[in-house]
Amino acid sequence: MSLVWRLLENTPVNHDEDEKPYTWTIEESGKNNYTLTFSSIDTNISKLFLDNASKNMNQAIQIEDSFWIPVLAVPVRDIPFLENWARIETRNGMICWKQTHTIDKNGKERHGKQTYDINTDKAGFIKAFKQRLIRRAKLFLGQTYTEDDIQVKFLQRTNYGYVEYKGLKTPYQNITCKLIAPKPIIELAVYAGVGTKTGSGFGMVLAA
Repeated sequence: MSLVWRLLENTPVNHDEDEKPYTWTIEESGKNNYTLTFSSIDTNISKLFLDNASKNMNQAIQIEDSFWIPVLAVPVRDIPFLENWARIETRNGMICWKQTHTIDKNGKERHGKQTYDINTDKAGFIKAFKQRLIRRAKLFLGQTYTEDDIQVKFLQRTNYGYVEYKGLKTPYQNITCKLIAPKPIIELAVYAGVGTKTGSGFGMVLAA
């Protein structure tokens, strides 16, 4: 995460808890080698990220006790076939939470978050999935949509697990589905990710 923020310097992105118009993933590609893939619905952010990576080519970037040396920075071509539907598959897990309200033994109300279980509450997951896309379309595209504009079909969970994040175990799940929606929504999902915490390395998808 710190490496991504370093490469986002001088971009119009604030280091706060707000939603981010981008997503990324980092994968091991050999001994001591990793591939960082970054994508944003804002092409200006993507370009600046690539420029920063290029400027740091073959220079060591210290992140805490580790050193990262960018050796190759290349743009990834846009997907030419996106229209009003896409079959998507998350490649680094997504987070889809629901708000919870409980009363403790002292009668005090507690608020929290709980991950939707697709196997027991698929309808709730789909509703939350749609609402997040609608919220992000308003934030990043300035466009208003309703849940009726979006369909999520053939939803399946391929796996799930936990990632250590800020000292806590954050639950994630990988999904595959057919997403049917106006083209801007499809592009938003593909280029900026799905679910919450896309800026923290969750929710990147592959489209077919």
